[in-house]
Order: sequence, then C-alpha cells, then structure tokens
Amino acid sequence: MILFHGTGGDRALLASVFAKGLLPSPRPWAHEATGVESHVFACTTPIGTRGGDPIRFAQRGAWGARSAWLLVLDLPRDVVLHGAVPNDELERYWKARAFGASAFDHHGRDLRELIAAMRRTRRPARDLLRYRVVRAEEGLTADADTLVQFEQAFIRAAAKHKRRVAKSYGLTLPEEYLEDSHYPFCMGCTHQLYDIDVVVPEAPGIAFSRGAWDRLDLSTFGMFADVIDRWLAAHGDPQVSSLDQLQARYPPPRDLVPRILWRDFATADLEERCRAPDTQLMLGHVPPEQIAGAIELGTRDRLSGLVRPGSGETLQRKLDYLARQVVDRRRETRRPVVLEA
Repeated sequence: MILFHGTGGDRALLASVFAKGLLPSPRPWAHEATGVESHVFACTTPIGTRGGDPIRFAQRGAWGARSAWLLVLDLPRDVVLHGAVPNDELERYWKARAFGASAFDHHGRDLRELIAAMRRTRRPARDLLRYRVVRAEEGLTADADTLVQFEQAFIRAAAKHKRRVAKSYGLTLPEEYLEDSHYPFCMGCTHQLYDIDVVVPEAPGIAFSRGAWDRLDLSTFGMFADVIDRWLAAHGDPQVSSLDQLQARYPPPRDLVPRILWRDFATADLEERCRAPDTQLMLGHVPPEQIAGAIELGTRDRLSGLVRPGSGETLQRKLDYLARQVVDRRRETRRPVVLEA
C-alpha cells in the first residue's frame, strides 16, 4: 500500500526520518475519534483536499532555506490502522464538533427549546435561526449578516487586500489589528472586533455560539439541529446533556444521521476506507524500512521543475509516476530514494 506524507525541512530532516521512521504525534481530535493518543497521518493520494493535503502540509513547513518534501511510504496490506477519514469529511467533522459544543451548552436546554419550536411551527431549524450582533467595536456598525459575510472574505484575503475587503463592506478596522502578524488571519481572533451569536425569535431567551475557529453558518447549524431532532425522536426523545452522551447511550439510526456524527466515524469499515482516494489513514510508528523515499516538491509557494506538470500532464499523474519510481528503486536497492530537482 503506497501512502503519502508531506513535510518541510532540510536534508538533515530526511536523514532523521530515514533513520528513525515517522513518529506519532498527538492530535486532540484524533484521540477523541479513535481512543489512541498519537498518530502518524498519511494520505492515500499525493494530493488531497484542504483538510489533509500532503502538499499543503509540506509547503507550510518549507520556510527559509527549507524544502517541501513528499514522503512516499510503502506499507504492507496488513498494517495496523487506528482510523481512516476522507479529507473532505474531516472538514465537516470539525464543524460537527463545533455544533456539539454549542448546541449542548447549558446541558442541551437551548437545543431542546429549539427542537420544540421546530415541531410546534412545523418548520426546519434553518427557517427559525437568525444571527444577532452582541457587541461590535467602533467602526464596525453593520448588521449581523454583513459581518458574517465580511469575516469569511477577510480571512481568505491576502494581506495586501485586507484593507480593501474591509472597505468594500463599509467597515473600518483598528490599525493595530490590521498590522498584527496573526490577528487578520485568525478566525478565532475576530472576537476582539465583534461577537455574533445565533438566536431563535420563536423561542426568546435562547442563544447559541457560532464556534470559535470552526464557525457555524445558519444552514450548517440548522442541518445538524434537524439531524439531532430525528435522532432523538427515533429513541423516544430521551433527555441528554451532551453529544457524547447521545452517541454513547443511543446509537444513531445510520440512515438518518451522517457519518461525521457517529461515535465510530473514523474507525468503522477500515478495510474499505483505506482504499478510498483522498483519505487520511491514522497509523502508529512507521519504521524506516517502510519509508520508500522522498520527492522534492519545491518551496513554500512554488513547485519544483521535477514535479511541475508538462503539457498534457496533471500533477496527480506526475506524482503517482514519481512515487512508483521511488518505490521500485527502494525495493531494488533496499535503501531510501530521494528524487530532487
């Protein structure tokens, strides 16, 4: 089984990996999903979506004189897997975690009132939810929907465009905020400028957080609330105070509840999921003999001539071809192979 792991560093880093293998590191979400504290993450394809793209991880570590490297792993089919998650599913899982923390705040009281309003009015949750500005700094006077649209555009914008984005929404941000090296790129830091929550006019007195880093829009929050309504109804509307408690005591009807809300979403059907493209496999220590070698990808923002596709090529096919070369040569020489530009 050929897998891919992106990292950034110099040749000394490669030498260390070739000598020691890949060592597991802790990630709280992965510990929560698998019960195993530390993992090595490897992708089934050399290019992935945003949640776990090996190239993105490699380039993120390629600062200064460091290079971006695509490590090629050659693992046996019977390797022990702790979990497997498609990268796009991983993005949705973080949203699901944010929803669980928000919806079950106050032991689920507000969620129960929202569901009661949904059933009373016979309307889906999305139709009942509204944004509300709780607080806004001077220069940020705008309705809640405008501020929510602004923050998405602002976070995505390059540094040189951020002032223009704010101006296009009629907003004036403090200079010290704009000039900070971190704040303009951190969704969680927007709380310094304003606070917005989610309310239900049909159920006065309740409010939900939109999350800190993984912000929930009204459609996403409403979709999850509709799912929880169906889940609870299938079990006779038990009183639960957390998403963990709901998952542990009342198995989700799998035809009604999306996988990202299952307790075993990362650990079920591993044999099938490990063969799917664009999927993160969660492994233990990968020993040196299972590391076929490395492909130099280039710098932080530029692909090397080695991997840059030519006419009629795609990056995916080019990397697959180079990875096959690495694996074949490793099996012949029994030494790790490095392909450099």
